[in-house]
Amino acid sequence: HMKLLRFLNVESCCKLTDYGFTGVTSEYARRCHSIRNLKGLQVLRANGLHKLTDFTLVDGFVFNELKELYMARCNVSIEVQFMSFLINFIEFLVHLRRNFTSG
Repeated sequence: HMKLLRFLNVESCCKLTDYGFTGVTSEYARRCHSIRNLKGLQVLRANGLHKLTDFTLVDGFVFNELKELYMARCNVSIEVQFMSFLINFIEFLVHLRRNFTSG
């Protein structure tokens, strides 16, 4: 389901929750309907999503190609935002190294 999506704008979708982003209501939902399945996502605009918490960043964000992330006015701590960025960056470097050494 839209795994090749590059740009996602859900700004001010005030009813969007952690569960809507991560699909944690069931294993099927997590596997099939989580934002983490958008592997090619490059830009995510999620400003004003007051119901998003640190859980979404920790559990839901696994983006190898993410270049821009906008999460102002969310209920997410700056520490977790930074940690999520670092984890994604490290995963990107590992992915890049695998591609470089295998070819």
